[in-house]
Amino acid sequence: MLFAIVAKAVAAIVETVRRNAAIEQGFEDQPTAVINMLALWLVHKFVLFGFAVSFTPVGLVEFFFCYFPKSMYSFAMAMFTLELAAADVVSDVIVDTVTGIGGNESWLSTNINREHLNYYYGLLTFIGILNYYYLVICWAYGPIQGEKHEASDGKEDDKFGYRELPTS
Repeated sequence: MLFAIVAKAVAAIVETVRRNAAIEQGFEDQPTAVINMLALWLVHKFVLFGFAVSFTPVGLVEFFFCYFPKSMYSFAMAMFTLELAAADVVSDVIVDTVTGIGGNESWLSTNINREHLNYYYGLLTFIGILNYYYLVICWAYGPIQGEKHEASDGKEDDKFGYRELPTS
């Protein structure tokens, strides 16, 4: 989640630089104009988003397999995909909200040089920071003092349901 938050903050900064460059070059009313700016400015954002997309599900799946009973693995994964669907709905609500803010120019409009996409990325960064409440939940969640997570025969791998593959 930290990668996603930093990526959104970087996207806000890059969009601010891009918009300022468009205005300085006189393209404020020309959304299709080519701005004298390298596309490499976007690399940082996409690399950070790539890390976020690759690390977040790995930690979540590990949590499911470590703390959920075997009979709930598929239920937990189904809830994960349901959460993704709910996040898409919330994203649509946020976009609809920032599109109609006040009577001024929309944050998201057809003229990329007049809109404030940087404000939108800033809002997403702020929401991501607020979402760190999960650290408190993670800190509070865990084994009870003195509780062991090992299986009864002392093998740690048994709790994961691992089996040795037959050798030939």
